[in-house]
Amino acid sequence: MRSARASWRDRAETAPLWAWSGLLFLLFGSFFGAFYFLLTPDADAGYALVAGVLGGLFFALVMGAFLRIARGRDRAVTGDLSRADAVEVARAGRTGELPAERDLDGPMLDLIKRRREQYRRSSVSGPLVLGAIALLHVGNALNTGVGWWWAGAALMVTLLVWTRVQAQRNLAKLDRLETAINSRPHDPAK
Repeated sequence: MRSARASWRDRAETAPLWAWSGLLFLLFGSFFGAFYFLLTPDADAGYALVAGVLGGLFFALVMGAFLRIARGRDRAVTGDLSRADAVEVARAGRTGELPAERDLDGPMLDLIKRRREQYRRSSVSGPLVLGAIALLHVGNALNTGVGWWWAGAALMVTLLVWTRVQAQRNLAKLDRLETAINSRPHDPAK
């Protein structure tokens, strides 16, 4: 019997990409517009609106494409799962709890292998990208004297540390999940 627990995260795992892109557009369009308005002392509200719309649209398109590629690669590894099975596998990867159905063990082990590779790659690329953005913020702060750039640099450093800690936690969760799957007694009838 499949787990009846449902959460917003379960719905997010299988939400259509247009919904994700629209949400990202609204959130980051507002963020970029406010950020531009605050960082530019003589900013005109119209320019802030245009910056917000363009920044939000760009971010939504890039992240929508990224999500499409990531979901496609996950599907290539796990095979075509039903929506309920896809949610169950995603929940198991997120929580570290065994999938309810034993027939999901194979796809889950394949997804664990993929996630480990993702964490390995991101442990190199993430600090480089976030560190470069933090340095750009520091350079802008020194060049313009606007204090918000220091806040942006601090945010990037905080994100860098947080992503490293989360990656280690997630890897430990995947290790526990893999051990639990491998030690689960298998049904000899199958």
